[in-house]
Amino acid sequence: MPVAVGGVECAVADSSGGPWGERTGVLNVLLAADAVRDGAGVDEVKQILAIPDGLIEAVLLLDGTVRQVLPAISTAHLDDVVDDLAGLGLLSADGRGSAAG
Repeated sequence: MPVAVGGVECAVADSSGGPWGERTGVLNVLLAADAVRDGAGVDEVKQILAIPDGLIEAVLLLDGTVRQVLPAISTAHLDDVVDDLAGLGLLSADGRGSAAG
């Protein structure tokens, strides 16, 4: 069953304990949705949602079928997510596509 996720405000998980506490990221959510599609349980999904880095290669290997599980991700702070993705090298500084590869 497809789910929509809201309130994602960063590219990768942040457990720095800032004012909002732990937050998951867009890349984590994409990988978690793929894991759910492959039959992952709750504990595995929680672990994926908390991974703070090293996600870029895994996300780049995802195919489009992850959309069957995760049709939408919403955020209140799109600029923060875009800045994080640019910092990870997934967007060019001018925001026109991938800077990686």
